[in-house]
This record gives sequence, structure tokens and C-alpha cells, in this order.
Amino acid sequence: DSDDDLLGRPGGAADSRSGTKQKSNREKAEHQIAQLEARANSLQTEKGTIRGKLKEFQENFVLQHHRKIRFHKDILPIEKEYRAYKNIKEELQKVESQL
Repeated sequence: DSDDDLLGRPGGAADSRSGTKQKSNREKAEHQIAQLEARANSLQTEKGTIRGKLKEFQENFVLQHHRKIRFHKDILPIEKEYRAYKNIKEELQKVESQL
């Protein structure tokens, strides 16, 4: 039979359907990768923005108090940003590990 492939599987319409399925799965995978890359870029941008705010706070703290941040009470005015920064870093690591 000339329609059989090298492994003896029938050719023809069944092959074209599996080819479409493979293409569809590849397209889905490419779409998922693109989404992950976009999310990683977004997180990286957000991380940079917050890092800038934290750095500015630290610099101002040193100027005001003549010492580095050492205690939890020192970061209370910007604690929300510290937590957000930590969470973004963790999420970014998860996203990058999926790529």
C-alpha cells in the first residue's frame, strides 16, 4: 500500500488531521510562551519601578537619620512597597522557571 508510512500506519486524511492537531498544540505552546514572556517583562518593569522608590527612600532615610535602615520600624512608611517588591521577585522567578 503506497499510502502507508514507514511504520505501516495508514496515510491520507488521518495524517492531515494529526498534522493539524500538532500545529494547533505548537501554536498553543507558542502562545503560552509569549504570554509568559510578556508577564515576565511586565513584572520586571514593575520591579524596577518599586526598586527605584525603595532606593530613594533608603537614600533619604540615611540623609535624615545619619544611619542605614536597621529596624522594622524604619521601613514602616514604605512597608507596602517592600512587601510588593518581595512578592514580585518571587512571582518573576516562578514565571522565568516556566520559560
